[in-house]
Amino acid sequence: MKKYTPLLLILLVLACANNKPSPARPDKPKAPSQSIGSLLTSYFSTYEISPILTINNTSRRQDKIILAGHKIQWLVKNEETMIKIDNDLFTLKGKATLNPIWDDGKDTVDDVCVWDEVKLYNINHRELICISMGYVHCNGLACSLRCYLVYDPTTRRKNFFGSIYTSGDINLYDFKNDDKIDYVASAYFEDDSEWAKRVYVLYSMDKNGQFNILKTEKSSSYSLKHTFSRREPTKADTLEQHWITKIK
Repeated sequence: MKKYTPLLLILLVLACANNKPSPARPDKPKAPSQSIGSLLTSYFSTYEISPILTINNTSRRQDKIILAGHKIQWLVKNEETMIKIDNDLFTLKGKATLNPIWDDGKDTVDDVCVWDEVKLYNINHRELICISMGYVHCNGLACSLRCYLVYDPTTRRKNFFGSIYTSGDINLYDFKNDDKIDYVASAYFEDDSEWAKRVYVLYSMDKNGQFNILKTEKSSSYSLKHTFSRREPTKADTLEQHWITKIK
C-alpha cells in the first residue's frame, strides 16, 4: 500500500472536491413586463403640470374654499347644485360633459352634489381652477362616475369632463412641451362579458379657455385604445395608438 504524507492527503481531498459537478442553478426569473395600464400612468405623469395649490374635501361637507386669491362656494338646494367662483355664480343643471364617458356617449352633470378636490394652476401667468366632483347618493355605475370642471377665471369659461372607473384625480398636461394646456379625457366601453376598452382622447385649450379635441393635419383625433380582460388580468392586453409619439 502506498503511503502518503498528511500534506499530500489534504491536497488529494481538495482535488476531489473541486472535481465534483456544481449543482444546477435555477434560471433567474424574468422580470414581469410592465402592464399597459402602468405604462400609460407613467407616461402621462411625465407630462403632468404641477398645481400650485391643492385642497381636498376630506369631510365631504366643506362648502367654502379659499383658494389663494379666489373664493369658491358650493351650494346645494332643492336637488340643484350651484357653484360660485369669486363673483361668478352658475348652476350645474343642464350642463354636459365635452367627452363621451361610456356606451351611451356624453353625460350630464345635473346630479353632481359634492366636490372632492380643488386644484389651482398658474401656467404662463394664466390661472386655472380644476374641481373633481361626484355623488353622495348613487347606485349602479353612477357610483364609479367622476365629473370634472376646468374653469378659467379670466374668461369664466367652463369645461366639463367625465370618466368612469378611474382614480378621480383631475390633471392637466403639456404633451408637446409647447406651453399649451392639454387634457386627457377617457371613455369606457364593454365589448362583451369579458373584454373592455378604455379610449383616451387628447384635448387642448385655446386662448379663450375652451378645450377642443386636438387633431392631426389629416383631421383625425389623437387617441389611445387600451383593450383588456375584465375577468382575467393575466390575459394579454393590447394598445392601439394614434398619438403624438409612440408610447410602447
